[in-house]
Amino acid sequence: MRHRLQQLILAVSRSAPWSALVLAGAVAALLALQEIGARIERVVGSPPFDLQHRLSLAEIAEQLPRYTDEARRLYGLFFAVDMAFPLLAALFLAGACAFLMRRGLPAHYQRLAAGGWFSLLLLPAAFDWLENLAALTLVLAGTAWTPAGLLLIGAKALKLATTMMVQLLVLLLSLLVAARALVAVLRRPAR
Repeated sequence: MRHRLQQLILAVSRSAPWSALVLAGAVAALLALQEIGARIERVVGSPPFDLQHRLSLAEIAEQLPRYTDEARRLYGLFFAVDMAFPLLAALFLAGACAFLMRRGLPAHYQRLAAGGWFSLLLLPAAFDWLENLAALTLVLAGTAWTPAGLLLIGAKALKLATTMMVQLLVLLLSLLVAARALVAVLRRPAR
């Protein structure tokens, strides 16, 4: 499985059209999540749990009774879109990392590609899916079941931490590639 995921990441990293398609899908899903989330907020009085970065068990318990049938229907739609968004976003970032590493650190790229390690860059999506499943469990049950609440809070924290790490990696690799390109231009003999 890890190698199949890596093949997908590397295919995206090698193809501008595939990268653009994945990015367009992620942006479209994000815009849909914002719209559906705003509709949920109008009904419930607070954003969906997925869009609240600081969330406690007490806040979950306080908000759950406000999830009406209409809010649960909207949350089902939100959930469906939020299963696609994390994969598309993580796939784009992982593809960007592979592309930048291939350009800036080719020897390291070869070792990571040979070992299937680029697939680990999809961890933020896995944590996001866990968060989504926990939130859906709570919304459908309508009660603040503590294990699901703890899973929601823990998965959210891991999603945010791993997402920030992958984003930082993309930034650092971008700076490395840009610095190497600048050095190459400056080293060219004047004509």
